[in-house]
Amino acid sequence: MITPLMLTGRSTDHLVTLSERHHLQFNATKAFLALQQPSGQSGI
Repeated sequence: MITPLMLTGRSTDHLVTLSERHHLQFNATKAFLALQQPSGQSGI
């Protein structure tokens, strides 16, 4: 359940940290990583 604190960016309890710059909701993590693979191989 998303709380008002999460919605306004005052809480990151619902996020997964992939790197210093990437914090995503759990359900978006798999898709994000799948998109990064081809771009990394292409040197993008």
